Amino acid sequence: MSWQPALAEVVATARATHAAVVGITVSPSTATATTTAVLNSLHAALAPAAVVWLGGGGSALLTGLHPDIVVINDLTTLEEQLDRLDGAAALYAAARRGRERVGRRRS
Repeated sequence: MSWQPALAEVVATARATHAAVVGITVSPSTATATTTAVLNSLHAALAPAAVVWLGGGGSALLTGLHPDIVVINDLTTLEEQLDRLDGAAALYAAARRGRERVGRRRS
């Protein structure tokens, strides 16, 4: 089975929606070297605009993942990642407001 069409669709959707995170569930039966390769390709296609978060019973079984792919196996890790996302969103919003103010002054 080729992963290319599905991978291309996920990347296109993430870009079109300006997603900050793409979450993928991995079951134990799909925790294979092929899955790791596909997830690393997904990360490469999305970074730095979006980060890949993994969950599910198979996510902890994967080896060789890019270090920026986040494996979320408990509530504490999820909360930490959500806090990071909120912090990044606040910085982005502040920067955007600053750019809008500058643009209004020039007009």
